[in-house]
Amino acid sequence: MKAIKLSILALLLAGSVQAQQIIVDKKPPKYIRVSGHAEKFYEPDYVDVQINLEEKEKVNTDNSVAEKERALLDFMKANNIPAEKLRVQRLNTGEAYALFGSKYYIRKNYTLRIDDLSRYENIILGLVGKGFKNLYVSDISINNKDKRNDEVMADAVKNGSSKANVIATAAGIKSVKLVSVDETGNSNPMPIMYKRMAMSAEMSDANNIALDKISLQKDVEMVFEIE
Repeated sequence: MKAIKLSILALLLAGSVQAQQIIVDKKPPKYIRVSGHAEKFYEPDYVDVQINLEEKEKVNTDNSVAEKERALLDFMKANNIPAEKLRVQRLNTGEAYALFGSKYYIRKNYTLRIDDLSRYENIILGLVGKGFKNLYVSDISINNKDKRNDEVMADAVKNGSSKANVIATAAGIKSVKLVSVDETGNSNPMPIMYKRMAMSAEMSDANNIALDKISLQKDVEMVFEIE
């Protein structure tokens, strides 16, 4: 009987030791958290120039906006700019009430896309020379944004992975395993030092309207498990 009790006690002690061993072996995982960043610069592929025409006249008189529009189309034809590059963005008409009676007004806003950027400066200065002084650059951007964003994203992930490996090597860690990647931050393309600058007849120096490069940036947060 005594031998049976000792055997049972030995089994219980062995189970307790095994349970403790399991608990000790199941250590919580350890992680390295790093951020990855990448930025690339691209030459712009196109520029959108907004052209604003406005005229206020007495009621029932011809409006010169139509004449200016014809002059604009003639300028485009003379400079081999396809007509489909010009789009009407907004049209407002109505009466403006003044001290000496109402005046009929019309406003038209156009967007001219210039995708042959070797001609950008000459086209802008040519428009100003033809009397189109109310101009401004409404957009400077690039084509194939998805593909280029993917390129920058890949560089950001490589940057984060490199940081994790540097930390692991310095700390004497044998290896790390990627657990998660999250994109953070803004990825919209932006011209460097972008300004929505108005054009005027005094802009005779072409350097004043030179184009900036487009900056694409990506940021990621990465978690690596230490093995």
